[in-house]
Parts: sequence; C-alpha cells; structure tokens
Amino acid sequence: MGALVPARRAGWRLAFYPSLTDIFFLCAIAWMFMANDIGWQALLRDGDTGVHVRVGDLILDTHAVPTTDPFSFSKPGQTWFAHEWLTSMMYALLVRAAGLKALVFLTGVILALYNTILLRGIVKRGANSLLAIALVLAGTNAASIHFHTRPHVLTLLFLTVATALIAEDRRRPSQWIWLLIPLTALWANMHGGFVILFAVLGIVVLGSAAEMLLDKAEAAGKRKMALRYIWLGLGCGLASLLNPQGIKLHLHIVELMQTSWFKTHISEYQSPSFNSEAMLFFMALLFLGLAAVYPLLSRKQVTEALWIAFFAYWALVSARNIPLFIIVVLPFVALELTN
Repeated sequence: MGALVPARRAGWRLAFYPSLTDIFFLCAIAWMFMANDIGWQALLRDGDTGVHVRVGDLILDTHAVPTTDPFSFSKPGQTWFAHEWLTSMMYALLVRAAGLKALVFLTGVILALYNTILLRGIVKRGANSLLAIALVLAGTNAASIHFHTRPHVLTLLFLTVATALIAEDRRRPSQWIWLLIPLTALWANMHGGFVILFAVLGIVVLGSAAEMLLDKAEAAGKRKMALRYIWLGLGCGLASLLNPQGIKLHLHIVELMQTSWFKTHISEYQSPSFNSEAMLFFMALLFLGLAAVYPLLSRKQVTEALWIAFFAYWALVSARNIPLFIIVVLPFVALELTN
C-alpha cells in the first residue's frame, strides 16, 4: 500500500501540468491579440459594442427587456426586438464591474475557447494533431474578419459545441446529445444565430434519409437516426421559444434575413472579396472543403457532403458566415487530408 503513495502524489502533480490543449488555448490568445500592432483593440472596431452595452444598462436600470425602440430619434416607440438581451445585460455588468477591458478580454477568451474546442473535436475524430493545429490556425485567420466584441461570438462558441456533440452522437449515440435542448434555450436569448442549429439538424435528417435509400443494409440505423434528430429538432425548437418575444423572435429573424438593405449597405452581409490575407486562407479552405465532397459521397456520407455544400454556399453569399463554414467544414477537411 505504501508503494502506491508516491504514484498517487505524482498523479496529483501531473494534473497541474499544462496539456497540449492548455498550451494551444494560451498560444491562441497570444497569436490572435498579442502578435500584432492592433492587438486587443481590433475587437473594438465595430460600433455595435456600445449599443449592446447601452441596451444592457437599460435592462439593468428598468428591470425589463425593451419591446419598443428606446434610442431612435426618427421612429421613437416603434416595435423593437432586443433579441440579444441576455448578452447585452452581461456586457453591461462586466463594464460596470471592471470597465471595457474586461469585456474585451472575455471576447478574446471566447474566441480562443471555441478554436480550442474545435481543435479537440477534430483530433478526437481521428485527424493528425499537427495537421489539425495548422488547419485551425488557418481557419482562425480566415474567420478573423468577424472577430468583434459582439454577441455573435457566442454563436461561434455554441455552434462549435453543438457540432462536436452531434459528431460524437453520430458515431456513438448517447444521452449527451439532449444537452442541445437547454443550450438552445440559452442561445436564443444571447444571439439570433441560434437558427443555424436548425439547419444543421435538418441536414442530418435529410442526409440520413438519403443514406437510408443508398445503403439498404444500414436502412434501419439511418431511419432511427433520422427520427432521433427529428425529435431533437422539435425539442430545440420548443426550447428556443423560451425568450421574451416567443415565436415573434423567429419571425423577426426570418424577416431580417430577407431584407435586401443589409446586403446593399453592410459589408459583412455581402459576398466576400478575395483581396486580403484572411480571404486567401478562406479560399484555400473552401477549395479543400469542396474537394472533400467526392470522397464523402463515395463512402455514402451524404450528411457530411450536404453540410459542406450548404455552408460553402452561405459563406459565399455573406462574408459574416465564413466563421460558421470554418467550424462545420474544417473537421472533414482535416480527416480527408489525414487519410
């Protein structure tokens, strides 16, 4: 028994040694925000940060989520959706407690965290570790055009977690996948990007149905998978209604997505222009992603091929969707290159 004591003590010491994940997380923060002249200030390039802090102040002061426009001088009192109210309140609390630097630091941590989770998920699926690190860093560069202190960074984190759970569940179904339901409820109150989860789940259902027709031997398993994700999608849909506006929030988001004014006047809603370093990285990853479609289809992995096609289309339609493309498609690129 005494011989086990040193081993147990050594085990405790090893628990405090930094892992490769810890090192990557710290290096990601250093690389993104400390290796250039702009640094942390780059996260404040977008003026919407101040708007979200002010909305949070209003909620904290009035103890209510506003339903009419409290800021506009041209249309005061018009119906208005504070669909990121929970994030705005969190922003205001941070600024009140520790100033704007705390808010910027939180954003940097979230960005490094989602990239670290993405890396771990890629390696866990079987990709080469060094290749995965190189691809994630390339993806970080491509996605950096949308790195701002705004609520959408939470969608990057939540989508990374969601796709990791879905990938693991498709390999080995477990009860962990149902965590997506409470995650959706939180997501719907923090950023309108929660709707992308329904596209991801819908593609799983469509892909499973197609795979069921292509592979008769696996038809029963694919049918069960499709039904599982139909129920999951319904549960997430009901969870997303747990917000101050209910179903009106969903209708509002659909209306915004159909508004042509955004594509005309806001650069991030327009198609990407391949004239910068970040966009050259995106172009390379886009070609690699599209190249992975054929081997996936040859193995009857229709769901994965549909994911790549869907997110490639949306990234080419609107530059703001490039980080979503990176999160969803990068694991398939890493696996194909590893193979």
